[in-house]
Amino acid sequence: MKNDALRNRNYLNLWLVPVIIVFIAGAAMTLFSFRLSSDLKRRSYDRQTEETLQQAAVFDISITEQYKTLNAFAEGYGLGLFDRRLSAARLSIVRNAMGAGLAGIADAEGSALMDDGRRLYIGEGAFFARTMLSKNMLVRDEAFTDDEGRPLFVISAPLTVDGSVRGVLFVCFNGEQFRNLTKLAAFDGDSYSFIVAPAGDFILGSGSRHLILGDSDGDAEDDKNIFNLLKENDSSSGHEVQTLAADMNQERGGVAGFTSGGVRRYIVYEPLAVNDWYLIDVISASSVEQHTGSIIKEVFLLLAIMVACSASLMLFIYWLNKFKNRELVEEQERLRQAEEIYRSAFEFSDSVLVVIDIQNDSVIFNSNFQKIFGFEPAAGTLSEIKSEVNSFINENDLNMVMERFLDSEKDAIIECRIGGRVKKETWAEFRFTKIFDRYGKVQRIIGRLTNIDEKKRHIQRLKSQAESDPLTGLLNRKAAFGYMKDFLSGRGKDGLHAFMVIDVDDYKKVNDIFGHVTGDAVLTVLAKEMRSFFRSSDIVGRLGGDEFMVLMRDIPSGEFALSRANAFCRTVERLGRSCNLKCALSVSIGVAVSSEGDIDKLYEEADKALYHVKSQGKCGCAIYKKGEMSERGNGLSSDRRPEKNDKQTRGK
Repeated sequence: MKNDALRNRNYLNLWLVPVIIVFIAGAAMTLFSFRLSSDLKRRSYDRQTEETLQQAAVFDISITEQYKTLNAFAEGYGLGLFDRRLSAARLSIVRNAMGAGLAGIADAEGSALMDDGRRLYIGEGAFFARTMLSKNMLVRDEAFTDDEGRPLFVISAPLTVDGSVRGVLFVCFNGEQFRNLTKLAAFDGDSYSFIVAPAGDFILGSGSRHLILGDSDGDAEDDKNIFNLLKENDSSSGHEVQTLAADMNQERGGVAGFTSGGVRRYIVYEPLAVNDWYLIDVISASSVEQHTGSIIKEVFLLLAIMVACSASLMLFIYWLNKFKNRELVEEQERLRQAEEIYRSAFEFSDSVLVVIDIQNDSVIFNSNFQKIFGFEPAAGTLSEIKSEVNSFINENDLNMVMERFLDSEKDAIIECRIGGRVKKETWAEFRFTKIFDRYGKVQRIIGRLTNIDEKKRHIQRLKSQAESDPLTGLLNRKAAFGYMKDFLSGRGKDGLHAFMVIDVDDYKKVNDIFGHVTGDAVLTVLAKEMRSFFRSSDIVGRLGGDEFMVLMRDIPSGEFALSRANAFCRTVERLGRSCNLKCALSVSIGVAVSSEGDIDKLYEEADKALYHVKSQGKCGCAIYKKGEMSERGNGLSSDRRPEKNDKQTRGK
């Protein structure tokens, strides 16, 4: 009896320890599964929030690029665009370049001409008034509708002539065109996207999906207002919906949940940079939590196995599970990076793909590079790209590209010239995203290169045409004054500079005696000589008629400027004799020197100096000097050569 009691006690001791271990392990695993489930849900929401942020960034970048393109067209047009015979064809170019459905231009009174020849009045539209205040606008305007009567999206830019807004250039997009423009697309499965106004009114959806029901029989554009829909259909407490309204009122992003028809869904919302609009992604709880259930099942299966095994096996499994968790974290990091690589490759598959591995110092291009840019890049590592010898990037753009590679911004869009010393340079757009490790260090850069050479050079040609004087090819008055003002208020504000006004002597007589053809030839020859005589850093332009202007940048002294003006006078006299012109050629030059950077004041002083030269017999130069008096005029010092029939000696 005693042995039986002892044996029973031994059996009890034998099973007590495993039971206690199993109980403790079960409690620990239950707690672990709960925390794991919460962590997985949080990571799913974080990943969804990150995707929404990326989608919002793509939207903002797309609209910004549209603003830039439309502004570039607006800068290249003058008042002649209001001519109906010219406008239709030129507006068609704008519409095709921007992928829009319509394009139009309105004068300051609101009278608009469309590219299809129609005339409309848009003066009462909100976007017209704001654009006339020199602001780019994006609106959904009732004045323009599609075939089904839905308002079109309108992007507008001010049309500035001679420093003032004279009209509005605009393009119109229907819903499908605007979705393609902003890359607004539905996610896989039971997830979809919307753009709403701050008051909750729907602007655009990624497709025909009902916000609450989630079916494709509804229409996102007919949902009208998100808050009204949630109030009518949300069967939960409504607290998160109130949070959604409060966050949107404060221009904050976040996540809110609602329940409709027994189905739980979540709204991920982020503010956009345009019109205080919001990007809203709707996802079902089942799609977010689908991985959680399978992992919890595995955890409880593991617990059942541990109950059936001995304590030693439980300890071994505990150690193995701990080891596996560490591998799981590393594997998740590798999978996350691989997922971003493949997703980016899928998105950019129609362009030149670039994968830069910072850690391994490797650069890989797909086969499209040679097809698009006409040569095979020699650089195979990032170190070779940094080297000006092997780099295929223009040396003036290289530092900018490297700085953007290594800064803290995740996504970037830059323009650079491809070719360098290797081939003829081609303008390219480089869009890329960076993949960081857990410590915030850049591991990879993934992006695409797009050939924008034709578009870039077209814009440059338009800009050059708008800035050039048609007869001489020099900068016109507006462009020259603009560059001078920018220089004097910027990089040259602390230097000494000279402004010259150059006037052709007796030019009216040349036209009257020899004709306007000879007069034009005189101006053309003189402009050509000015290009070669003055430095490439100087700004040379035509004021109008027979007057020209020059800003000599960073000069050592006023005497230097006066000597250069005198030398140019002599050069012009020789030029008139050597070019076989029908008339003698000479100029009068007024010079003003200042370090204060006021172009209007320089022009006024140089004009006074020019008047002094004219009053003294022309064919010479004079410099305006404050506080000085001379026998030739107040505040002026002159240098004028005698004419051939003048018996007196005239000098400084």
